[in-house]
Amino acid sequence: MDNNAEDKGLFLISEYLDDYFAECEEHITTVKRHVVSLEPSQKTEKKVIDELLRSFHTIKGLSGMVGFEEAEMLSHSMEDYFKAIRDEKITLSRDAIDNIIEGVKKLEFILAERKEGRQASDIKAFNERLKDLVEDKKIQTQKEKKPVEQDISQLNEDVISKIKEEIKKKRQIWQFYFSPSIDLVNRGINVGVIRTKLLELGEIIYAAPRILEDGGVVFEFIVTTDRDESVFLSWKDYGLKWKRYQITEEIEGEKERNEVEKIASSDKFPRISTKNTVRVDLKRLDELMEMVGELVITKARLDDILRGISRYIPERELDFFEETHTRMGRQLKNLREGIMRIRMVPIGEVFDRMRFVVLDLEREMGKKIHLEIAGGNTEIDKLVVEKMMDPMLHLVRNAISHGIEQEEERVIKGKPRHGNIKLSAHTSGDSVVIEIEDDGKGIDAEKIISKAKSRGLINEDFVLSPAAKNREILNIICSSGFSTREDADMASGRGLGMTIVKNAIETLGGTISLETEKDKGTRFIINLPLTLEIVDAFILIAGRQLFAIPQPSVKEVIEIEPEKITIMENNELILYRGEPLPVIRLSRLFNLKENYGQIVYGIVIGRGYNSVAVMVEQVITKREIVVRPITDPLVSVKGIGGATELGDGRPILILNASELMDMAIKGKKI
Repeated sequence: MDNNAEDKGLFLISEYLDDYFAECEEHITTVKRHVVSLEPSQKTEKKVIDELLRSFHTIKGLSGMVGFEEAEMLSHSMEDYFKAIRDEKITLSRDAIDNIIEGVKKLEFILAERKEGRQASDIKAFNERLKDLVEDKKIQTQKEKKPVEQDISQLNEDVISKIKEEIKKKRQIWQFYFSPSIDLVNRGINVGVIRTKLLELGEIIYAAPRILEDGGVVFEFIVTTDRDESVFLSWKDYGLKWKRYQITEEIEGEKERNEVEKIASSDKFPRISTKNTVRVDLKRLDELMEMVGELVITKARLDDILRGISRYIPERELDFFEETHTRMGRQLKNLREGIMRIRMVPIGEVFDRMRFVVLDLEREMGKKIHLEIAGGNTEIDKLVVEKMMDPMLHLVRNAISHGIEQEEERVIKGKPRHGNIKLSAHTSGDSVVIEIEDDGKGIDAEKIISKAKSRGLINEDFVLSPAAKNREILNIICSSGFSTREDADMASGRGLGMTIVKNAIETLGGTISLETEKDKGTRFIINLPLTLEIVDAFILIAGRQLFAIPQPSVKEVIEIEPEKITIMENNELILYRGEPLPVIRLSRLFNLKENYGQIVYGIVIGRGYNSVAVMVEQVITKREIVVRPITDPLVSVKGIGGATELGDGRPILILNASELMDMAIKGKKI
């Protein structure tokens, strides 16, 4: 076989992979949304089962197209299982729902493996189990399909040009159609085998799966070849049908386009309805945002230049320059916000996936959980959504595993039999606030302290501070190796979970805080920036050094009179809104020379009792900065979240508010 032809064929398939995984993810999300609505022994609406069938059928077809046999076979087994439920040959019992949940989890897992470039796990045993359940009910799953008599639709100009070139070379153009079936799969014939067979003939110049209205899939190919039909006459046994592609060289311009439109609109071949949208790789948006970041830095340089030369320019010309400069600033801001709108997606994408997690954990732990979702339409950067999936998953697991009591215990406490978990989100300035709340037993502070002391995580004489109780509890449970369980289970892990959660949130430039009350419940509050690359920040001075702190991390900027600072238990405090507020001196944290005047400034960070005032010498201005992460571990410093560049080219460090709070609590210096 021609190696060049094979390479082209492989490239042709690889082109679909990004779209393949995106399509599968959408269908998995749809499946999960419907699965959580299934109730044992209840007659499910036909349209729900049809939606589930359609999703699995589509994943099956697309997986066959890219040669992922495990996903193809598992999707096929799930499809047959739902057909049996739809035809009432299998009762929708608790066991049936358990099988469905297990199947969805396995499918999601092998898709993740494939996306990471790993070999998919062996799911033959599960497939056989589903197959046996279906066959035991004597369900006929295989039906004869009618021959496909179709024209290729939606050909683009490049494909049509290629076809015309091949015709001029006196080469034959054939249209092939492949309809997968269980019989063919059992014989080892899938779309990958068909693709290889067609490459033996010549070059595949067009290939695409087509989803029919009934959920079926037909794979279409256009092949150019020098071979005669007698070579592939016996290929009907492979589930293939074909015909010569007819096109005359006289077809030009509008006539050619009209013919293509006629083929595309043919009622013979129902097509998926198309949406007026395109998929854009996040990497491309990152590159675009990086260019905008460079423009922001250039604008900052122009700001400084304009200030420097303003005294030498006549007033009329200066007004013109300033007006033009202001207009450019507005346009740049609109450009930045426009790109951000493209990147923004609803946080509900994460929340909806948690419904399936709750359903699975209910089954695993024998608890009844009511999940409430609010603010699912709150939008946040797509990258932040993806990075928050694991932290959210762990917090929900913890709420069910550690927080929600068993049914009998809840009844004794006068609570409803079912536990309640609430996921909510809302915007607050340039931040998104996410809350995970349960009505469980709360966090037992005494048990936490006892376990932490036994593991050497805190000193034996440690006592919780009433004013900072929740913050100190959070720091203990987020310590590496902390766990109140003697043995790990699938839901709670081995004591690294909360550490990873906190690190993941801080990596995104966010903060996490805690509110808990015994027998009342626990609430985790997560503050995240709307965007990661370009943010408004305060530029400040401490120890004669310039620093930046992102505005979303700042609760308030206040003036502090040094003589009004009091000391209690070696901690500096000020009175803030009638409550004591801890003060940390930024210059001392970084071992810098202090240069405080009569009036200094406090940057209030945190939330409620989890707040501190970071004392600095001066707050110079507020401006847009481009956040550059510090990736080299040799220059990474606790309390520093990145670096940026001022208009004059000077680099300055960006403070990490969450790490500053940790350092303040531990009295740690660099």
